[in-house]
Amino acid sequence: MTSFPLYTDGTCEAVDAIPNGVLTYSVDKTDDFPSGTTAMYVCNDGYVLMNGNSVRVCQVETGSASGNFTGVEPDCIRKYLYNKMDSWDRGLRSEVYAT
Repeated sequence: MTSFPLYTDGTCEAVDAIPNGVLTYSVDKTDDFPSGTTAMYVCNDGYVLMNGNSVRVCQVETGSASGNFTGVEPDCIRKYLYNKMDSWDRGLRSEVYAT
């Protein structure tokens, strides 16, 4: 009979840093983050966070040696581009609902 190792505390690999933003973790490590560790993204001044999650959590399934951070890596978009996209989107919706 083959026996398999029992992992009680799996870990997650580091997530990627994002351009124009800062990534911090809830623990002082650089890799092999324990389950429950949070990765937090904040955009630099002049940028706004879009298309993802500002907080991601390391989740490891019971019995697994490794896991993944939840959510999706966000983007930091220049504020003036975000404002233009938002204005365009609101104008487009107004035209669609008016017809």
